[in-house]
Amino acid sequence: MTIFKTFFKVGRKYIGNIFMYSAIFLSIVLVIAKVNGNATVEEFLASEVKVAVFDHDNSDLSKGMVQYLEEHHNLLEIEEDLDTIRDRLYQRRVEYVIIIPKGFGESFAEEREKLSLDVYKLPGTMTSQFMDMALDTFLSTYRGYLAAGMELSEAYAKTVNTIVVQTEVAFYSGKEAPVYAPIHFFYMYVPYALISVVVLAIGPILIVFNNGQIKSRINCSRVSAFRKNMSLMAGSGIYTVLIILIYFVISLVLYKSDVFNTAGIFRVLNMLIYAFVCLAFAFLLSMLTSKSHLLNIFTNVFGLGSSFLCGVFVPRMWLSDGVAAIGRFLPAYWYVNVEEALCSGDAAATSVIATGYLVQILYGVAVFVIALVLSQNKRKG
Repeated sequence: MTIFKTFFKVGRKYIGNIFMYSAIFLSIVLVIAKVNGNATVEEFLASEVKVAVFDHDNSDLSKGMVQYLEEHHNLLEIEEDLDTIRDRLYQRRVEYVIIIPKGFGESFAEEREKLSLDVYKLPGTMTSQFMDMALDTFLSTYRGYLAAGMELSEAYAKTVNTIVVQTEVAFYSGKEAPVYAPIHFFYMYVPYALISVVVLAIGPILIVFNNGQIKSRINCSRVSAFRKNMSLMAGSGIYTVLIILIYFVISLVLYKSDVFNTAGIFRVLNMLIYAFVCLAFAFLLSMLTSKSHLLNIFTNVFGLGSSFLCGVFVPRMWLSDGVAAIGRFLPAYWYVNVEEALCSGDAAATSVIATGYLVQILYGVAVFVIALVLSQNKRKG
């Protein structure tokens, strides 16, 4: 009981870590969940760019270019003055300005150096890069038809026909893309936050008990290693429940109607089980190191790595078979299995959920046992 009380006395110093790391990682989870929850792709459209053109050539080529731009972009009229052009670009009232010099069309038909267009644009923007590519495609195609021996008019006609060809874009996944409720995206990204928050918030407290004066006093007392570890587990468990309550309250505020149902209860239970797996890792790490900053390295490597390998950040349909096979050895894989089963509505979902819970529990127990063995050996040593 003394160690249990001491745990909370030491824990007061680190209680701020729970709220700080919860705020940091929860904000990341909420942003990602919000983005993915609103991400729907219906069609791909080319954007119109606000373009101004000054044609000093009046050749078939220049007139064709102006006609092409007028049909595919928003052609504006502005005064041909350098200050005016710069003002309009700065104000975003025009995005791309083209000045076609006299003799531009003839230079393409003759064996001499080709005249270049004078272009004013907003540097580094997507619209300027898009227009650069569009003009380069138009002129390169036109130049290619001329090199093939075609007349100017024929080369222009074929150029227009070539570059206006459109390709229908379809997104295929092998089956209909599932429609997820917003709560799914919140709980899908929880594993990344939990491993970071639990290890970084509770790990430093456990390290205090395994190093320095507190460890020496406990070793000199009549308290067995087993009783010590049980007291630390109890204290850590209460802190872990506090973390889960923070997550639960936030999900309750955001998705109230989706929490108080069967799927919502299973989601909370899944989160609770995974949190205690994370606590097992915090326990093990506290036996292996006396330096708190190493906990950050672990959460970065293990947290991010398992999130990418197990389907937290990247949908499994995009992962190779080899990557998915590696993910099976990590607890986050089975957490994701449960979450996906809750969304599938499949008749076999119950067995998948039960298996996911069981594997996570066994994983946590195995890590706890390893930590207890290390604790016994350290005390003997």
